[in-house]
Amino acid sequence: MIIFEKAEPLILSSTKPLGFDRCTIGNALDTVCGENISLDRPMPSFDKSTMDGFACRKADIDQPLELIEVIQAGKESSCEIKQGQCAQIMTGAAIPHGADWVFIKENSKLLPHGKVFCTQVGGTSNISKQGSDAAMGDVIIQEGEIIGPAHIPLLASVGKSELRIFQRPRVNHFATGTELVEIDKTPLEYQIRNSNSYQLMAQLACLGIQGNYLGILGDDLDLLSSHINKALESCDVIILTGGVSVGDYDLIPQVIEELGFDILIRKTAIKPGKPMIFAKKGQKYCFGLSGNPVSSFVQFELYVKPFLYCLMGHQYSARRMLLPLEKDLSLNHEERMRFLPGIINIHGRVELLNFHGSAHILALKKAEVFIEIPSLEKTFSRGDFLYVRWLS
Repeated sequence: MIIFEKAEPLILSSTKPLGFDRCTIGNALDTVCGENISLDRPMPSFDKSTMDGFACRKADIDQPLELIEVIQAGKESSCEIKQGQCAQIMTGAAIPHGADWVFIKENSKLLPHGKVFCTQVGGTSNISKQGSDAAMGDVIIQEGEIIGPAHIPLLASVGKSELRIFQRPRVNHFATGTELVEIDKTPLEYQIRNSNSYQLMAQLACLGIQGNYLGILGDDLDLLSSHINKALESCDVIILTGGVSVGDYDLIPQVIEELGFDILIRKTAIKPGKPMIFAKKGQKYCFGLSGNPVSSFVQFELYVKPFLYCLMGHQYSARRMLLPLEKDLSLNHEERMRFLPGIINIHGRVELLNFHGSAHILALKKAEVFIEIPSLEKTFSRGDFLYVRWLS
């Protein structure tokens, strides 16, 4: 049984990015950028007004100014501002030559004979200088960054209608277990509906990966072997749920080994989520996750998510923070590291949710974080600090 601190590095060290692809900016969301994106001109590319107002020389701010021009955004100024002059200017318009100050429209007073007077001098120039955000050639998106909504306008600003990205992995999935039925069926007394697969598909979708759910396989050696072998032809990663513990019908480890995989992890020292396999065969990968939904959810967050991001060229780091406990906490002795569902209250303290174990999916619905409980530690006092891991 491998401890958590060693399991993730082992998985990631066995993994390398799949390669590159290309996509349009309209399809770039949630992909991983496969190149450094640099500015093709400064940002801003010219001195521009940040407010609607009047451009002038600051030295002339305390006298009536002759209005000589109106400058619209997107139009080039035709005049130079000289002593005693100003130009009305719109937000985003280029600052005319000779001007070094903009006073806002609200602080202006129109006088007879085409004159304008500043009634109150502000503390800033209201001018955004060329290159004040970034210089031409600066890298604004690095290779390996996940493209989010805030990256899209940056791509547009440098004319990147198409970009190189890391390939998304093709992921096939079977749920295993003779006790499972599909969600549109009415289970008999000794059966349960398959919730794991829909949970897994949702977790994959959050990474921008469209998983391929192939159905339920019963606990039969030949059936499992033939279907898994066939599914491997059309994927980079196969994820199985169920059949990875030590029971007589937990057949996945045997099947995977017979198909030529090298099993690198057979058990992981976390709770929930002890039974899990990670295996590799060339550039094909296999995860065998627990059949219990909370366990498989935790295993995905801790192991599968960073693994998939690694395949896509991104170095994933979970959001973690030390926070104080709201209440005293007393737990049973446990040699495994625990990840328990919790919430953050309005005082910034962490509270453990009512949690009954690895099948208690109702606890996940309310959870904002997993509280990390180190192995062998079981008693904590109010105010003690523990790491929490955000669910996202």
